[in-house]
Amino acid sequence: KIDSVASASIESLQMDFAEAHNKRLFIHYDTVIDNDKNNINLNFLKSDFFIEKEKSFFIKGGKGKTETIKFQGMDYDKIFSVIKEGYKAHTGKTWEQRKGPRVGKSEIFKEMVVNTLDKTSKEDLLNLKTNLEKIGITILDMSLHNDEGYIDQELNVKKYNHHLHLIFANCDNNGIVKRWQKKDLSALQTIVAKTLGMNRGEYGSKTKRLSAQQYKQYAKDMADKSKLLNKDIRELEKELKATQRVLAMTKQENKDLAT
Repeated sequence: KIDSVASASIESLQMDFAEAHNKRLFIHYDTVIDNDKNNINLNFLKSDFFIEKEKSFFIKGGKGKTETIKFQGMDYDKIFSVIKEGYKAHTGKTWEQRKGPRVGKSEIFKEMVVNTLDKTSKEDLLNLKTNLEKIGITILDMSLHNDEGYIDQELNVKKYNHHLHLIFANCDNNGIVKRWQKKDLSALQTIVAKTLGMNRGEYGSKTKRLSAQQYKQYAKDMADKSKLLNKDIRELEKELKATQRVLAMTKQENKDLAT
């Protein structure tokens, strides 16, 4: 595994792309190095919160080519309507009467990416959902990826990047929006570490988990370094064999001169 230190980062949600990618409805990144049999997908919405979607996405190794797929995706408009209704029932005010900055779909629906272990289980994910919702967010979907990483050419082994994608509504069941402060982000790291049985990162650390694009570049760099190292090793082996031949010839010449 690449890292056993807990890390959780909150990102903007690319709604349809995230669902299709997380469920492996298409393969977009070169970092997918295995089949998805060990992945775990959990969704916590009733069936009437899904609608038929048809989207085009760039495909892995397609050199700019796209693939159009149809799938049952989350109906974010309907989910948002339910959130607004819950807020009104709880506060007596409409969503538009809320105080503070405007909060639309892009502010409500977020994605969280979390480092995991190769042994992270479905039970761990359900416990994480419970613990995260205690801090005021609502988990909609979880996708555990055990099929990404890169291939170490030197050792001829797969180096896995075990991680979890969570799609969540950034509010509680009453529609109260979560305002993330520094202490909340720190608590988030602690929750993830304790729930998944991982090491907690250093308090106050500014280290961030790599984004998908950053990890893709990291994996490519590691693979390229491995290839270069293998090339260097082959060159050294050639030089060693040549040196051994010269030594053998010199030894024979010295032997001939002695007789």
